[in-house]
Amino acid sequence: MGQTTSPGGRIGDAPSSAGLSHTLRERLGLRTGRLRTGTPPRIVKDSVDLSLAQPHPPDSYGVQYDFVCPTQLSPALQVKSTQGLFLAGQINGTTGYEEAAAQGLWAGVNAARWALSMPAVALSRTESYIGVLIDDLVSRGVTEPYRMFTSRAEFRTTLRPDNC
Repeated sequence: MGQTTSPGGRIGDAPSSAGLSHTLRERLGLRTGRLRTGTPPRIVKDSVDLSLAQPHPPDSYGVQYDFVCPTQLSPALQVKSTQGLFLAGQINGTTGYEEAAAQGLWAGVNAARWALSMPAVALSRTESYIGVLIDDLVSRGVTEPYRMFTSRAEFRTTLRPDNC
């Protein structure tokens, strides 16, 4: 809070485990990074006289969290170097409940298929917004918390609900 930094987790829960990041990094050799939550204001630029504005650098962030660089994942959301380990949600550098739910669904489907010795399934970015989300993560990676905006989908006119 403010300038005070402390380990944390969800309200009412014990602090999240720093050991998890350590294990992913040191034992599994995964590249990890650190992101900070925080939603910048969204305004119409022309509605503000920027000559009157003063810069206000961010304080020390908002909530910070570790993530696994998602380019180390297959399109099934399986860790390429560790068979049977699937990751979903904020650990992949995303933010938002919708992104976490989509990844959880996808990783869950493919984890179940892996457990049954069935091949993974994949969605193309031409077929679904989940396909766009997964492709962006595993092929491009993240430098800031990822949100799935419809503008990221070059095929958005064919992905509209009325076209499904």
